[in-house]
Amino acid sequence: MRKEDYPYRDEYYEFLHLERGASKRTVDSYNFDLELFFGYIDEATGGAGLEVDQIEPSDLVGFFNTMADSRGNQPRTRNRKLAALRSYFSYLEHYNLLKGQPNPIISFQSSKISKRLPIYLTPEEVKSFLEASFSGRYPHRDYAMFLLVLQTGCRVGELLEMKIQDFDFLNLTVRVFGKGNKERQLPLTNKAAQAVEAYLNCKWRAPKNKNKEMLFLNKDNRPITRRGIQKCFEQVCIKAGLNRPGLSIHKLRHTCLTLLLQEGADLITLQMLAGYEEIGNVAIYLFGAVVQLILVSFLNVPGV
Repeated sequence: MRKEDYPYRDEYYEFLHLERGASKRTVDSYNFDLELFFGYIDEATGGAGLEVDQIEPSDLVGFFNTMADSRGNQPRTRNRKLAALRSYFSYLEHYNLLKGQPNPIISFQSSKISKRLPIYLTPEEVKSFLEASFSGRYPHRDYAMFLLVLQTGCRVGELLEMKIQDFDFLNLTVRVFGKGNKERQLPLTNKAAQAVEAYLNCKWRAPKNKNKEMLFLNKDNRPITRRGIQKCFEQVCIKAGLNRPGLSIHKLRHTCLTLLLQEGADLITLQMLAGYEEIGNVAIYLFGAVVQLILVSFLNVPGV
């Protein structure tokens, strides 16, 4: 069903990159969904296709129904496709590429989805996890990676893009670039800063590699990938005996935000730390808060 090309693809790419500051992951995701949509249009019209100003709301209804029926897309996935199509048609409308025809997607509403409570680790599980992270082939790297997520609440994508020059070890901060390439400064604990410095001084990390500006590298001295981090995470979970379903490295971010909230951090602080545009995105952590005493030393979990 996928169609590798579609109208104004290159121009839309440039728009997303330069004007919207969208990340590569967002651009790739939107591109995939638009390829699916125009592949559907080709099939529905017997290969004739449609010009963008000929597309009707009924074509979009047919597409979403097909995604639900033939691909089993759930509301959350359909909402992502809706966001991609809404962005694309808004671009076409803005630049008058619909030739005066109404935007066919303007009346579409996102599907309602149930709020899922965040999955997170307890302080005891955090300690076991960090101890296990120091037992692999690259202990200093893995420990520093996971400690940073646990103590800053950064996203996996932000971790992947960290550069050595983003760290201010004197003032204990790290600069990250979030969604829409928005910059923010995150505070570091002494333990996190020391973990990063210890990793940078490792024999295999320091002297020779070509990608020395990127912080976290794989065994080939190339920037570590999202899949590489997830694989490390899974191995550490096995060693720590954490076999809970649904765990992923992103849940370490949930752990940071949830335990900070339980320890008394206010929602505004969490919003700024997490890089959320709307405070409502933080409110979900309220529902997952367990009534218990959280050790003040959470952000200084003893190292190994």
